[in-house]
Amino acid sequence: MSDVLVLDNVSKSYPSPDGGRLQILSGVSLRVREGEIVSIQGRSGSGKSTLLYAAALLSDIDDGRICILGKDASSMSERDREAIRRDGIGFVFQSSLLLSDFTALENVAMPLLIQGKDRKSAYEKAERMLSLLDLSDRAGHRPDSLSGGERQRTAIARALSSSPRLIFADEPTGSLDEKSAEIVEKMLLSAARSTGAALIYVTHNPDFASRADRSLHLSEGKLSDV
Repeated sequence: MSDVLVLDNVSKSYPSPDGGRLQILSGVSLRVREGEIVSIQGRSGSGKSTLLYAAALLSDIDDGRICILGKDASSMSERDREAIRRDGIGFVFQSSLLLSDFTALENVAMPLLIQGKDRKSAYEKAERMLSLLDLSDRAGHRPDSLSGGERQRTAIARALSSSPRLIFADEPTGSLDEKSAEIVEKMLLSAARSTGAALIYVTHNPDFASRADRSLHLSEGKLSDV
């Protein structure tokens, strides 16, 4: 299988109050194969979200190399980065970030419409994704009438709707109660496996982390196997 993501000696820092730099990532290297599911654990503040955002081309790095879906990010224009994020990547945030004025179906169809798909095919695909996440009966509901777990499942359906080869999920169950979290965890893993997408997710839950094909730990700016 080919690699869909390669991080090679990636470093990232932020300005600190004393005028120096706070080092978050220190030479992180990672390879993720097509269809592979990888979990990342680590204490709060260890840089897990920073790593995910950098890998998804949502923030810049200080040093190193990122190759995503066979393309070197360092040589990409901003337009190329936008195309990768639009067409090749799905992202699930801790808060669902659904559009409040749109139904679940409309939220899931949105990435496809942005890609330029016609309305009929976009909505048909959105319906299939909602069905995959067991949400067909909630398609016409707006986010404020969905439970927290249903909102997250809708967000997963949205992330999958454009058929990405690579999905990132940042603490996707962190704001949910235990029962809802378990449902969302199972459906996220099942959906990724059924679509063949590679999945990289951050979690504090060791049980959830252990269900991945490979589980990693981030500490002192570096990744290691669990």
